[in-house]
Amino acid sequence: DSSRAASLARAVLESGTIRLVPWAVAALTEVGSQDALSEADLAAGAARFAASTEWVGEAEFADLGLAREAAALTRAALVAGHESPRPLPLYTIAYFEHQLGNEDESGSLLAQASATEADHVFPSRPEMIAVLRHAIFDNPDDARANAYLGNLYAGLGRLDEAEQAWRRAVELDDARSVAARNLGLLAWKRDADLSAAANWHRAAMAARPGDQTLYRDLARILVEKGEAGEAIGVLEDLSADEFRRPDVIVLLADTYTKVGRFDDAIALLEATTFNNREGVRDTWEIFSSAHIERGIEHFDRAAAAPVGEDSSAELEAALADFDAAVTYPGNLNAGRPHEPLEARAEYWRGMVLEATGETEQARQAWQSCAAGVRGGPQQQEHIRLCEAKLR
Repeated sequence: DSSRAASLARAVLESGTIRLVPWAVAALTEVGSQDALSEADLAAGAARFAASTEWVGEAEFADLGLAREAAALTRAALVAGHESPRPLPLYTIAYFEHQLGNEDESGSLLAQASATEADHVFPSRPEMIAVLRHAIFDNPDDARANAYLGNLYAGLGRLDEAEQAWRRAVELDDARSVAARNLGLLAWKRDADLSAAANWHRAAMAARPGDQTLYRDLARILVEKGEAGEAIGVLEDLSADEFRRPDVIVLLADTYTKVGRFDDAIALLEATTFNNREGVRDTWEIFSSAHIERGIEHFDRAAAAPVGEDSSAELEAALADFDAAVTYPGNLNAGRPHEPLEARAEYWRGMVLEATGETEQARQAWQSCAAGVRGGPQQQEHIRLCEAKLR
């Protein structure tokens, strides 16, 4: 009963809604006879709700056996008028045309979809499994369809099937960087195979050398393997003269600190302005830690100096680092919190001041340390050390 369907749809639309079905019913019933349905008829109705949903009801029509309507609606909303249609609508329409027996049209659309280069293609609905399987059945050498099917399987938790699809995609086309990276993530996070994970990430980097997330994740894998020096080399391959992602810079600074390159870590952080989300403090933590570690090196050299040798320069450098460790430079965008974790820096400040004969200032540093919040093992350890110095 088209009249009743139209009446019900209009009533819902008049009340205000972005729900898919009322708009779709209105678009279909406004044209009168379904036999006269055309892409032009659907375009105006489809445009009204295409902005509010990525997909515009093709699955609902297909479930009702209305493959022709599903194809027409998808074409009107996501292909017609688009200079560069996305691949998933093309694959979807091809599937419906196949169901209608229009094999030439289906094959043409599949060829167009498989030749369409596009980023951020991540199908998420189970209905797309049949669509992509049809594409692969029609053309087993379609690397993109295999890659997209792998993404879909992974999103549905079917990781073994995702792995098979990604492997096939990379086998067909080694430029499938996302598939290679995903295989690397599986090897890393699921299989704990760091060597395989590193190799897959290198393959992805070769396919897409401009993707900094690949360098970042490869460096993380190498650090986890105990190859921090090689990780630094990977990150340093990204030109400092070009924009580098903040998380890449933070990882590089942290890795510099891990291998004792404190000057490099501090210089890198001081030369960068960060925009942190609320609660993120890793920039300051690395900055403070690098200063403390470098200060300890200065202090140890002063302590190891032969009797009679002037060690004041080393002690001054140590104190400067420990002082800097409790500062919060504006470029790091991590202000001093209500409960700062500064016990370690204050403990070492006291040690330097004691060594230089500034006993009262040393006690003040240890008192500040002992009064700190007891949060985290390192903070608590240095509070205990400060309390011992005050006895």
